[in-house]
Amino acid sequence: MKKKLSWVLLTALSAILVLSSCSKTPEQSKYIPKEASFVISLNSKQIEQKLINAGLSSDKVFENVAKAQKEATGTSDTSNPVMKGWKDAMSSGFDLKGSVYLFMSQSADKTSYFATIGKLKDATAFDAFIKKNLSGATFTKEGDITVGIYEDKGVVAWNNSTVIALMENPADKYAKAYAGDFSEDDFADSAATAKANTPITTSLKAEVTRLFGLKADQAVGTHESFKDIAKDNSDITAWVNYGAMFDQQMKNAPGEVGMMVAMVGGKAKQLVDGTFYTSAVNFEDGKIVAKFNTYMGKELTDIIKKAKGGGYDPAQIEAYPSTDVFGYLGYSFDLHVVGDILKFLGYDSLVDGQLAQAGLTTADVLNAFTGDISLVGSDFSVTKDTVYGSTKPNAKWMFTMKVGDKAAFEKVMSSPMVANLFTKEGDQYVPTQPVGEMGVSINTKAITVGSTKELVDSYTAGKGKIGMDNSILKLGKGKTAVAYVDIAKLLTNLPTAEMGISDSLATDMKNVLKDVKMTADQVSGNKQASVVELTFKNEKENSLAQIINLSMKAYKAIEEKKKADAAAWGSDAVVDSAITVEEVAVPAAPAH
Repeated sequence: MKKKLSWVLLTALSAILVLSSCSKTPEQSKYIPKEASFVISLNSKQIEQKLINAGLSSDKVFENVAKAQKEATGTSDTSNPVMKGWKDAMSSGFDLKGSVYLFMSQSADKTSYFATIGKLKDATAFDAFIKKNLSGATFTKEGDITVGIYEDKGVVAWNNSTVIALMENPADKYAKAYAGDFSEDDFADSAATAKANTPITTSLKAEVTRLFGLKADQAVGTHESFKDIAKDNSDITAWVNYGAMFDQQMKNAPGEVGMMVAMVGGKAKQLVDGTFYTSAVNFEDGKIVAKFNTYMGKELTDIIKKAKGGGYDPAQIEAYPSTDVFGYLGYSFDLHVVGDILKFLGYDSLVDGQLAQAGLTTADVLNAFTGDISLVGSDFSVTKDTVYGSTKPNAKWMFTMKVGDKAAFEKVMSSPMVANLFTKEGDQYVPTQPVGEMGVSINTKAITVGSTKELVDSYTAGKGKIGMDNSILKLGKGKTAVAYVDIAKLLTNLPTAEMGISDSLATDMKNVLKDVKMTADQVSGNKQASVVELTFKNEKENSLAQIINLSMKAYKAIEEKKKADAAAWGSDAVVDSAITVEEVAVPAAPAH
């Protein structure tokens, strides 16, 4: 990339990313190493079809962006940078309908990097496109592969069908800078010092050549969890390798964090090894649905198998005294799992040693609570100060956590660590310090804290009744976790003036989203599934199309405001047609 990146290149690269896809049979995944820490892909063919069904398309989206800017600023379509970038991308030789993957991994010398893999439909056109826009880069032929090196910033390589771009992980740069502040004796050994002084492109060039020659047993497809998500015909998919992520993120940890990693890193790595996370997101009519799966490794599975509990019980919030609830969170988790993890890592003795000063053990603390937690919010509003004119948000809320073993709980409450904070009055533990308007109820059944004393008193006395649809209230029954937020209710009660946008745009925004729901199942075998569903008010139109249409309105409003602000100062808005690398970082492997 040039020191001055034109809008044309910037938007072209963005278009390549946005309109690339993950095919049903992921051919490009054969270039992703099995030690990759995460992989993200986008199914643009499917997304494109959904937009077409909703009366949109990629072409129309870019045309609408150009039209919005023209109407707001008066610029012509022919000079519009968005359209220039789109047309440039169309003729770049990159297959906009082919597979693309973004991933993070590390090279043989442990250099962490980001990479993008895409498909070419015309290698000759792509060769011309890259060499035109990366003037100043050096290009060499390595067999049937062309490798381009741009200063010390990154590497791009391609053959007749595939292009791979690599960029160093910024975390490695920070680690090098940190190491450079110390002498070799103080911080780094000679190998680390040598690596810090080696141009990053030397390592990345060797790595990109390795990727083109990966064997099947060296690629990410050897992981069953990746095979599962690669076969999923979703709009967006993601895969995370926790073991590799631990390696790549912790190796550069400086100072005290680095010392802790050195002390327990082996055990922590053993705990997360074999643990993977996948997600699949789909834009459906009237909603966005995201499904997640966690595949746990042997050590973590063995610990989780010992967990007890019947799942979340919605009865925990049924007595909440409000008919205007905007959301709640529920969680049911056996806290003894925490103790087992501490023991596995070898931290149990250290924690017990600290608690012993208060006459407690880790078991006392974990036995004192069940791990059943609820948080509820209601009666949201925004009020204006009649004197100063300022506004502030208001809401009622309550947090409650069930007590487990009564004897263990009383032991914790009477320990020197806690005893001076509360006075026992009957079966209640009353705070010794003022808590303002908040209400607090602590006894051998539960700990409850709320926004007002009246609210907590009504709840604990069982006099309240939550005003919520039964299907929403029972949403998480028996599950590990549940969350619900009525977005429409929050936005309705938010004054337009507080949004800082025009009345018409504020109205449009308030008419889009309805609510969001999340549930997490209990672990089954070595796998836990969860789902998040974002619901829209318009149930008949594709959710992505609704987002794009609203974005177009917002974009036009922003451009109009910029023009109005410039006119107010007596001059037209001036937009620089070039952006420096320092102003906008465009990595070789941009995030989806």
